Amino acid sequence: MIPLLRTLLRGTPFYHSAARIYHACRRLIMRAKLLFSNVRYLPPVHPKGNYKSQFGQDYHLEKLGLVGLNGFFVEIGSNHPVDNSNSYYLEEHLGWTGVSIDGVDFSKQFKEFRPNTIFINCLIDTKNGEAEFFEVHSVTGWESQISSLYEKNLDLGKGFTADKKIVRTRRLSDIAEIDRQIDVCLIDVEGHEFSVLESIDWQARAPKVFVIENMGEFYPREQLTTFMRDKGYKFVARIGVTDDIFLSKDFTPTRP
Repeated sequence: MIPLLRTLLRGTPFYHSAARIYHACRRLIMRAKLLFSNVRYLPPVHPKGNYKSQFGQDYHLEKLGLVGLNGFFVEIGSNHPVDNSNSYYLEEHLGWTGVSIDGVDFSKQFKEFRPNTIFINCLIDTKNGEAEFFEVHSVTGWESQISSLYEKNLDLGKGFTADKKIVRTRRLSDIAEIDRQIDVCLIDVEGHEFSVLESIDWQARAPKVFVIENMGEFYPREQLTTFMRDKGYKFVARIGVTDDIFLSKDFTPTRP
């Protein structure tokens, strides 16, 4: 939402109605912008049935023929293992295994609900060490998804409160549990995307498919799409105004 309007309406009965109108307008504009491009616009799909992701990331991956049976995923910024999870469907219904990573410690929940996924509580960064991390208080069950390395993110949307913690950082290329070809890499890290991407071993572990949150809140969207194109990936679809899907030049979907 426009910052001034967001500030004026925050905490009032009108905030949620204004937010819905704002996001609906953004989706219409995005659909129009992509109409004459080679990038498909995919409408957001809210969690339903076996699909648990927030905007239909899992649904669209399957419907586009980008995922089959028994693959391997890596997920950075995994959040809860079931609620709004981008990878739950892959494990539970397609037999995938993978590695999920988050600065919030969901290790107990993953052990209970996701036995075939390795969960690692850390932050992915360009170097190994430690960093300050703002873990957002989950008031209604979803807010922890906004947790971030950047304190300024707490002022987004309705505004958030958080605990500041020190969390270890690791390069993605240094995580030994990622020991095979990555079929799908899912990234949702609230503005930290480039640090994650720069930590990938692009020679030995370049994923076939990426789904990356690219909302335009933290930098121009084109900056990320240009980076991925320079790495040899094709920008094929955008889910609403949130996530971009990129395919390796060597990857062929099972559906046209």
